[in-house]
Amino acid sequence: MAWTLIIVTSLVVWALHLMEGAVHRQEFSRMLAGMMVVAAAGGVLTTYFVMSDYLAFLHDAKLLSSFEEISFVPMPGELGLEYGFLTE
Repeated sequence: MAWTLIIVTSLVVWALHLMEGAVHRQEFSRMLAGMMVVAAAGGVLTTYFVMSDYLAFLHDAKLLSSFEEISFVPMPGELGLEYGFLTE
């Protein structure tokens, strides 16, 4: 969490620096770049919170702790399948 806050804070500071330069020099491109950096910081925060909620949901549903059940892929010999065809 601390690294995420450090990254987002530095992105916002950089965006404010770009926007301040845009106001002083009357440049639209710097203002646009500052807005894009702010959007990136918002994306980082959104992704962090969405993924933390999703991982908490998986842990509560006990899906994350039983990795073998999630990653089980039957082989052709298992479940009565031989090269994609049902065997008797």
